[in-house]
Amino acid sequence: MRALKVGIVAALLASPAYADRKKADACAAGLSPDSKAIYAAAVGKMRRGADNEAVVTAITLSKVSSGRLSPLTAKTTAEAAGDCLKKLAD
Repeated sequence: MRALKVGIVAALLASPAYADRKKADACAAGLSPDSKAIYAAAVGKMRRGADNEAVVTAITLSKVSSGRLSPLTAKTTAEAAGDCLKKLAD
């Protein structure tokens, strides 16, 4: 039982403590499929004090490199996802 409690506490401490995950998820619900994919890939990697823009950029570049995202729309697609991800810090 003690090991279970320690595991739960460790999991909670490792999770980002964002107040507005629901607000960010609601925003993401209105995104295009490509922006939703970037949001979904990035949301678990967002951390306070980290370079979150670099996370979104890396995910976007990976999708472009693999042919899953057009280079012509990559910037606006990533920016839309980023706008929702910013709500995590609100």
